[in-house]
Amino acid sequence: MEKSYTSKNEGLIELEHAIGYSGRIVKSVFMHPNGQDFLRISGGCIVVSDLADPHKQSFLREHDDQITCLAISHGGHLLASGEIMKRDFHINKENRSKRR
Repeated sequence: MEKSYTSKNEGLIELEHAIGYSGRIVKSVFMHPNGQDFLRISGGCIVVSDLADPHKQSFLREHDDQITCLAISHGGHLLASGEIMKRDFHINKENRSKRR
């Protein structure tokens, strides 16, 4: 006998929240100065979450490797992050990062 796992919302999947926080990186979770949001490192992504609504999240995904550090300005308008540096990373004469 074949079982059916369909429902009235077939095909709709809602991500309630992101997972993947390991806690291995020191200072990887920050409260935003607005008192409503918090930021955390999750692999190569920064997750911005609303404390009041677990469905409200933003993902900052410009890194191509594990993020190792995160800082936020006192006013909350600036965010800085860094990732693991690869062996093929170098600085060219124009002071711009490149990969070989």
